[in-house]
Formats: sequence, structure tokens, C-alpha cells
Amino acid sequence: MTRPLRNTDPGAIRLITSRTECAALFMVPGEELNEIIGGILARFQEKYGVEIFGLTILSNHFHILCRSQLRNTCFFFQEVKKEIALKVNRLIGREGHFWHRRYDDQACQTEGDSMEALLYIVTNPVKHQLVDRVQNWPGLNSYQQMLDGKPRAYEFVSYTKKAAELKLAASENRLPKPEAYTTRHELKISPLPSLEKLLQGKTFAQLVDERVAELRQRQNNARVLGRKKILRQSPFSVPENVSRTPRPMCYTKCLEAMNIFRQTYNAWSVAYFEASKKFRRGFLDAIFPPDSMKPPLLYMLPA
Repeated sequence: MTRPLRNTDPGAIRLITSRTECAALFMVPGEELNEIIGGILARFQEKYGVEIFGLTILSNHFHILCRSQLRNTCFFFQEVKKEIALKVNRLIGREGHFWHRRYDDQACQTEGDSMEALLYIVTNPVKHQLVDRVQNWPGLNSYQQMLDGKPRAYEFVSYTKKAAELKLAASENRLPKPEAYTTRHELKISPLPSLEKLLQGKTFAQLVDERVAELRQRQNNARVLGRKKILRQSPFSVPENVSRTPRPMCYTKCLEAMNIFRQTYNAWSVAYFEASKKFRRGFLDAIFPPDSMKPPLLYMLPA
């Protein structure tokens, strides 16, 4: 099966999801892990200028709603996932693949879908019956930051600079200087475009409370895992039941919008593959459809 093509539309609001290898709980929340992942997101948000509208980091996957007007979503998540894998592996004392596969990228088709995606992200810990209130999730979640509108500062440690500083400090017979390899960055959560219209006279907290009440009603108010048990979980444990359902290629609750997306995507991908074939055969002036990425010249076909 051909992997879905990445689209670089700078106006698209995207629901990005990525899961750990075998859905293992490598990212069990805790003060140190939250600081590590917060620092990574803040550092590369600053570098790539990606707007983040909402996020939740669960023990075995994350959801981030974002937009990249500089068309660099793929570079942002490439670095974020690489740094998380490196640092969390080191934190929990393991080696090997960290992520199950490349991230899923679902473009929201309407303004209403963007709000639905945001509510889905923020209430995700409740959906999975981990906690009964969003505020009780001990990991990173943008909910509180969205309410107060204040950025959060996190530390980012460069392992390359740290190794160099430790080596230099040893050679000079002195203590290492953390400021030589540690920087501080602010993680910013932006309000959704047209937020006031989407709220329809309610506050975001009210919408979240309503969604939580719906979820808990569907769950018959069953017991949740709870904060204490979450924090005690082993990062090497694997859930008994893991959903294997493929994610749709876009995010929408509207059947008409889904059908329009499929038709547009099919025509767009056909145009891309035709241009790609010419490009890889040496026709460097091949015309690609809008918002697509040319393949690397490394993959040029033999004449």
C-alpha cells in the first residue's frame, strides 16, 4: 500500500498523531519527562515557527493540533520525534525503535472540524478512561494554558553540547557549566482562528466540560485508572487492547467534506505521481501540483 502523500498547504490546520512502538508506555508522565518533552516542543516551535493550537502527550502517543504557514511541518515533527526518542530512551534506560511509524497527518476540512479536533485532543485522557477530569491528567496537556493564555517555559538540553562541556570541564579540572548546554524556551499555544465564532457564546472550559460529561456518560461513569496509578506505570508495559483501525486521511465529521477531499486528493496525487515520474527521469522542469514536495534527486530513476 502506498503511503499517503504529505501536503504542505500553509493554511491547513492539522491533527498530528504518533504512537510508540507496540504502543508501549514509554512516555509515562512525570516531572522530568514533562520537562524534557515540553523543552523539545518549545525549542523546535521557536526554530520552525509552527503554530500549536492544542496538544496532549499520553504515555504511548501524542496528539498535536497545529499549522505551519512556512510549510515546514515535516521538518518540525522530524526533529521533535527524533529528540523525544533519543531523550526518553535514555531516561528510561532502553535502546531501539521508539515510534511505531511516521506520524499521521489529518488536515481539518472545516472550521467546525478544527474545534472538534481541539476538543478531541484536550479530552483524550478522559476518552481513554485514564482520568475523569482533564485537569487530573499528570502529563502535558494544553488545556490550562489555553485558559490562562500564558506561555510555559521549559529547558532544552543539547546532548552534543553537554558532552563537549563535560569533556572540556574534565580537561580543565572544573565543574561543568549547565548554561553551556541548557537553553530555556517558551511553549506557546495559539487560539484557533475564528475562535469566538466557534465558541458560539460559550467559554472553552464549558465546551470541554460538556464533552467530558458526554464521554463519562458513554462510559457509564466507569472507574478510571487515576493519577496515582498512571504515575506508577512501568514504561515497558503494553496495553492489552490497542486500536489498529487506520486513521482517515483527513479530519472531518461531514460526509460531504470527506467525499470532496477524496476526489480532490485522488486528482492531486495522480498529478503528483505523473510529475514525479518525469522528475526522477531527469526532467527537472516537471510541474508538480500545488502544496506538494518534490522527491529527492537521490531517487532519480535510471535512464
